[in-house]
Amino acid sequence: WIFAIGALLEHSYRKQGIEHGYLKPSEYLRLSEQAIGAVMLMGCRQYESTGVCFTGDDDEAYTGQSTDGGEVEWVYYMQKFLAKKLALPWSVCPYVETNTKDAICDGYDEAHAISPLEFTVASLTTYYDIEDVK
Repeated sequence: WIFAIGALLEHSYRKQGIEHGYLKPSEYLRLSEQAIGAVMLMGCRQYESTGVCFTGDDDEAYTGQSTDGGEVEWVYYMQKFLAKKLALPWSVCPYVETNTKDAICDGYDEAHAISPLEFTVASLTTYYDIEDVK
C-alpha cells in the first residue's frame, strides 16, 4: 500500500511537473517509501481517536507503530495532516525492508522543513470486487 501511494504521487508530480515546466520529460521524481510509511504512521497516531486507521483486521497499522495492514485510502482520509508532510525524495531516507523500522525516517525533519512538495486528493473511489474493477 505504501508503494501504491508512492507510485500515485510520483506519477502525479511528474505529470504536473512536465505540464508546468518544473520537470523535463526525461526527468523523474523518486519519493521515499520509508518516509511515506513513517508519516502515515504519524497520521495514524494523530487520528487515533477517529479510528481512520483501524481496518478491523489483525494488523497493527492503526497503532501507529507498524505499517502492517495499512490502506491506500488513508491518504485521502488524512490528507489535511499529510498534504505537506508525505512526499519527500528517496534520498532523505531510503526504504528499509525490516518492519522494525517502519516509523523511522532519519533526516525527515530537516528535509520536511525545506520541501516544496504538497498534494491534495480531490476524490477517491475504491473497488474491492472483480466485477467492480472491470
